[in-house]
Amino acid sequence: MSNRVAFVTGSSRGIGRAIALSLCREGFYIVVASPEVENNELVAGEIRSGGGEAMTLDMDISSQESVKVGFGQVLAAKGRVDVLVNNAGITRDGLAVRMKPADWDLVLKINQRRVLRRPAGAARHDEKPLGAHRQYFLGGGSGRQPGPG
Repeated sequence: MSNRVAFVTGSSRGIGRAIALSLCREGFYIVVASPEVENNELVAGEIRSGGGEAMTLDMDISSQESVKVGFGQVLAAKGRVDVLVNNAGITRDGLAVRMKPADWDLVLKINQRRVLRRPAGAARHDEKPLGAHRQYFLGGGSGRQPGPG
């Protein structure tokens, strides 16, 4: 196995799961990170049953503390993160004018602030040699074609 580490947020299902499985096939050690603990374990199980290596994190990207703790656990276990796929995101479908303020705040907190979460949570890591370090931020279809409202 390679010593390259891929940290994939929102990898408990959907696109994040597919990315985690794909990176595993490329030889990456996978960090399956989301607040969906049971699904995290299922994805990690798929990775392991295919001969790959993985760890799971119960991580809430909307919480700075959760991100900091999560990166700390990965750095303690592996010493590095070569690829960060910041895939976690949510939607609360509906017209913006009808959306509850709490839903609006949560969507912004997760989908927009996630860009800021990573540097603060991984500051120690950035001071170390990284090798082929990459970051990827993914957005959903509404980024290309927003809904009405």
